[in-house]
Amino acid sequence: MLKRELLTESSELKITLQPEEALWKKMQAKAEAKLTKNLKIDGFRKGSVPPKLAKKHISEASILREAVSLITPELETQARQNVMADDNVLDGPIYKIEDISQTKLEISFLYPVYPTLNLPDYKNLKTKFVEPKVSKEDVDKQVQKLLESGAAFQESKQPVKNSDIVNFNFKGFIDGNAFEGGEADHFDLKIGSGNFIAGFEEQLVGMKKGEKKEIFVTFPENYHVTAYAGKEAKFKIKINKITELILPKLDEEFVKKLALEDVKTEKDLREYLSKLTFNEKLEQNRVAFQREAFAEIQKQVQIPISEKLLLNEMKRLEKLFESNLKSQGFTLKEYLEITKFTEEDIKLQMRTESINLLKNAFIYAEISKLEQIFARPEDYEFEYGKLAKFYKKPVEEVKKTFPLTQLQVNITNSKVLDKLIEYNSDKKSKVSSEKEDRKTTPNSDKTKAKETKTKTKTSAKTTTEVKKAKPKKEATKKSKATK
Repeated sequence: MLKRELLTESSELKITLQPEEALWKKMQAKAEAKLTKNLKIDGFRKGSVPPKLAKKHISEASILREAVSLITPELETQARQNVMADDNVLDGPIYKIEDISQTKLEISFLYPVYPTLNLPDYKNLKTKFVEPKVSKEDVDKQVQKLLESGAAFQESKQPVKNSDIVNFNFKGFIDGNAFEGGEADHFDLKIGSGNFIAGFEEQLVGMKKGEKKEIFVTFPENYHVTAYAGKEAKFKIKINKITELILPKLDEEFVKKLALEDVKTEKDLREYLSKLTFNEKLEQNRVAFQREAFAEIQKQVQIPISEKLLLNEMKRLEKLFESNLKSQGFTLKEYLEITKFTEEDIKLQMRTESINLLKNAFIYAEISKLEQIFARPEDYEFEYGKLAKFYKKPVEEVKKTFPLTQLQVNITNSKVLDKLIEYNSDKKSKVSSEKEDRKTTPNSDKTKAKETKTKTKTSAKTTTEVKKAKPKKEATKKSKATK
């Protein structure tokens, strides 16, 4: 028996098979022989247990389970032969046992397929792209950062002021009790950095070396440690040392030391920083627009996600999560203790995020198809040029490292976002960070090649793939006072 069904509610192609009874019994016999061979019983060597005795130690359920594993590859091959090109299958199947006994097996193979989407009017979204603006104050802040990066350090006997680096001891209390991660000695903090929770740094201003003080702050409602969120905390503070920054003079000599291309005077520097700030804001606005626009689209369209794609994406996020923890020096156990999360909380978050990423990936893919947006030869050359500049290697060498398939998705998705911005900008003007004629420092160009067919960027800088594939089988630790 063979049956094909398209499950639109889950975007799956379901192929159900029922092997002949003789074949199924043959597989059960093989399964029993295999289990008998591997059976261990006191008084007998492995593989030497008599069949009659082995039957008493091998359950019917274990035989059926092993028989399924033996017959599945053959049945999957039959199922794959009934997958058509126009089914738009995206990956290999998962399988589900529909009915099983000693005389009958009915098994279904569920292939993820590209969903049928009816997107809303994405050309007239409520979400609008905000064109970035750069003020004189924005440029002044960038100049100040550059001056501070070249500053000398000098111990100060004056009270703490903004931009000073303060070395201090602190101990935090919530409801009168010291809390984990709320204590440190000889901690260095730059005043004005915003690294601590709101109101903490401001209360250090005016304190002197050796001075002790109690300060009070309230943890944000969305604080990552939920047990502390929204709670008031008291910190006992002692100032050990105050270091002030001695800023260099902003003159042509200072500008020259920066070694920026075509930047020789203060005016050049300010123009450079204005353009750099514009592009930073542009990227921030693009990310914000993408997040809000795609959320708006998602609310207006049903995008069914198959279980196989969801499982794959959750596995990808799990590996990424583990890698991030390791790079920050945390174990999963430590992370759970600090955040007060459970493993189930983490899995639920990953499932929610995976669904969002996959839906966004399909939105990107669908708009790309509707608008006939593709990566063109000149797009690849532009990207290779950027990569060559970033890695300081010849373009031809970069091409060997990053094949076209790695660049295709970023290029296509960026062009889709450009099109959405064009449609949903108040000025109806296309703003593309890829096409800005800009000069940036190497650190500002963080191009990353991705290894997927169709994927979408997220605020966490992760990517999700949606691709056609041949069907295949599948049975530094911070103080808690910091942000």
